[in-house]
Amino acid sequence: MSAPPARDGGYGWVTVGAAFSTHVVTFGLVYSFTVFFPPILEEFGRGRGATAWVGSIAAAFMLGMGGVSGALTDRFGPRRVMTAGALLLGAGLIGSASASALWQVYLAFGVAVGVGGALSYIPAIGAVGQWFEQRRGLALGITVAGSGVGTLIMAPVAEALIDAYDWRVAVRWLGAGGLVLMLASAAVIRGAVIERATIGAFAMVRRSRAFWLLVFSSFVAAYGYWVPFVHIVPYAEDHGIATARAALLVAVMGAGNTIGRIVMGWLADKVGRLRMMQAATVGMTAAMFMWPAAESWATLAAFGGTYALFAGAFISTLPALTADYFGMERLAGITGMLFSAAAVGTLFGAPVSGLMFDTQGSYTTAILVAGGTMAVGAVLLLPLPQPGARRGSATLAGVAVGAVDRRPDA
Repeated sequence: MSAPPARDGGYGWVTVGAAFSTHVVTFGLVYSFTVFFPPILEEFGRGRGATAWVGSIAAAFMLGMGGVSGALTDRFGPRRVMTAGALLLGAGLIGSASASALWQVYLAFGVAVGVGGALSYIPAIGAVGQWFEQRRGLALGITVAGSGVGTLIMAPVAEALIDAYDWRVAVRWLGAGGLVLMLASAAVIRGAVIERATIGAFAMVRRSRAFWLLVFSSFVAAYGYWVPFVHIVPYAEDHGIATARAALLVAVMGAGNTIGRIVMGWLADKVGRLRMMQAATVGMTAAMFMWPAAESWATLAAFGGTYALFAGAFISTLPALTADYFGMERLAGITGMLFSAAAVGTLFGAPVSGLMFDTQGSYTTAILVAGGTMAVGAVLLLPLPQPGARRGSATLAGVAVGAVDRRPDA
């Protein structure tokens, strides 16, 4: 039996809804780590560099395990993989509430949440991609907009719980709620299981110039990508902004991220996904270099919203652009490999930036370095060729990509 065809509607929108909810929880929680940063820093007293590792480990595993998650999705279908991811993520969040040392937070919030997130959002992206073709940019934009909505909701909720109780109670409640929502999403998702393929995901793209340009661009740009999401709250507090108002900056970034993912995803279908990817990377770079001049709440909100707008466009465009270049046969696996490349930069960006602050007492150098890596990522996107339309099977660099046998993940 074949996989669900690209119908641009129907049950595909139910799948979009389930995938959207999954992104609300996974990325929303990790993006909101900056709200947990001050109380964890205060409790364990290990410095900003050491504390920033928590969020970076979670983000790096969530991206770095993308290739594994994609391969598992191709083999077992999105529903089973997403269920496993939901259980692991929920356990990690609830377990982090009992940590007595920072290294235990690394394992629970960092590793378990990161791996659980990877086992959730990559299958969701792959499932949505199977249902849409002409409106794929919009559908994937709505899907990944869940991360912005999650940040918009979870940051103030987490801050309210921290104020009323403490960070441990907050993470425990968010873990329980997230687990329920993710299990419900996994129960209704529909995608295809690939039973037999003539060629694997890496073999499919290993000789593709476009693939390697995307890999290296993602690798270097990701170093700076995560820095604002981790450090904007402590940066704001350093400039005399109260914690509650600083946490609202995360909500502003969540709103910008949501708009960027939906509107820019729709616009990418009109102007071309490659052009949108290039524009998004340039926009993030320009916004990053604006950051050191932002000191008031208003200027930080302007920076955060602008940066998140382009950051959302970057994330929403990448899976759709990947499908344009390489087709649908191995979308989850190939997208996972690209996110895995980004994981290395993500792992080091926020902690190194925190270490620079610890040694210099200022974020200026750290921000300029992060902006510089994004500029390199933007340059690497310039030689990318325009993608040709690929449907069904594809040919990449002389490698024939045959049909695959699939069955629905019912």
